[in-house]
Amino acid sequence: MKTIYVGALVGLFALGAAAQGPRGHFEGGPGVGGGPFGGPHGPVVTGAPFSATLQTTSTQTLQDGNTINNSTTSQFARDAQGRTWTQQTVTRLGPWSTSAGPKTMIFITDPVAGFAYTLDPSTNTAIQRSLTAGPGRGPGKGPRGPNNDVQKTTLPGPPDPSLNLPAGLNLTGTLATHTIPANTIGNAQAIVDTTESWYSGVLQTVVYRKHTDPRSGVMVFQMTNIQQGDPSASLFTVPSSYTIKTAPTAPALSVKP
Repeated sequence: MKTIYVGALVGLFALGAAAQGPRGHFEGGPGVGGGPFGGPHGPVVTGAPFSATLQTTSTQTLQDGNTINNSTTSQFARDAQGRTWTQQTVTRLGPWSTSAGPKTMIFITDPVAGFAYTLDPSTNTAIQRSLTAGPGRGPGKGPRGPNNDVQKTTLPGPPDPSLNLPAGLNLTGTLATHTIPANTIGNAQAIVDTTESWYSGVLQTVVYRKHTDPRSGVMVFQMTNIQQGDPSASLFTVPSSYTIKTAPTAPALSVKP
């Protein structure tokens, strides 16, 4: 069970790294630290060091009026070389949840050395995996039908003061509207979901994102306590007291012609 638990954490970390497209724009998929709305994880960004608190909250209202609320808070840092550090307390991890309560994990990506690490402070162990990219699947963009079209518009700045976004970050806002026409998936009426995003040209990442969907509710990702400048270099190295283990290599997939 322990092996499966560690593997799940490594998998979640990988998803976090893949969740963001170029320069901070969300592409999809949940992730550790950045949450399901991306944030500063993704392609390597150099020359824009900072640290911040990352918060993701979700609210789903059920048909009977009951609500399901969840929130995740993590600490994040990135140096001028593009190395990242994320500390997150995991409270629930599906079937791998522990009876001991919340578990704090640390995730380090070091593109300079070419490795990523998942650190478990409770056992002083670190799982190491290579950042070497394997064969990809290509762009993966097929024909876009009318059900997949997303309309994007630029939002007038500055952002609403109620969002509490700091000044001086060179923010650009966008609103993406996705419509599923009536009778497409059995829906009697059109389904419309929206995503509001604010991207910082200074930090080169999304600092705020709000997704509203009548099917799943409202989810918000936001950075707070943003501090520009290089964090301590010690954050991006595995402490000498830790035992480093290499993550098992996934078997190669054979494709029949």
